[in-house]
Amino acid sequence: MKTVFKLALILTVSFLIKIPVLTAPLTGHFGSYQAMNAMMSEMIRLDSIRTILIPRVFLLMDGKPALHLLYYPFASFFVAVAKFFFGGGTDFLGRFQAAFFVALAGAFLYPVARSFLERRAALLAVLIFSFSPMTLVSGVSFQNEAIAIFFLMASF
Repeated sequence: MKTVFKLALILTVSFLIKIPVLTAPLTGHFGSYQAMNAMMSEMIRLDSIRTILIPRVFLLMDGKPALHLLYYPFASFFVAVAKFFFGGGTDFLGRFQAAFFVALAGAFLYPVARSFLERRAALLAVLIFSFSPMTLVSGVSFQNEAIAIFFLMASF
């Protein structure tokens, strides 16, 4: 079997097993963290540079939406952009972006691993990454970890 087909098979199966969870509400693992990301996504308006640069949440401080910027919420921004262009629910899009970016991170992992390892070992690295419990959980959670892993792999 060709390497590209094996890589595509690993990434596709890893993505497909996440599909049943994509429609779940933002509860369970990291529920409050996911809810904060969803709130920031809902507050980002693409027609306002202020809401893009300073994402806020529905919580009130001094009668105004509160700032929750411990980090820039790239996942929330991606969801806001996807909602603007395609519509859809924040819960689904939040989970979908995580699955999407984890799959892309796996695709970027292969050439990085291949530069250090032989072809078979690089494919094994992608397999272990794609099906590790932490990747499976963060790959369906509306949080910044999936997009952070993608940017880390892309930086190589």
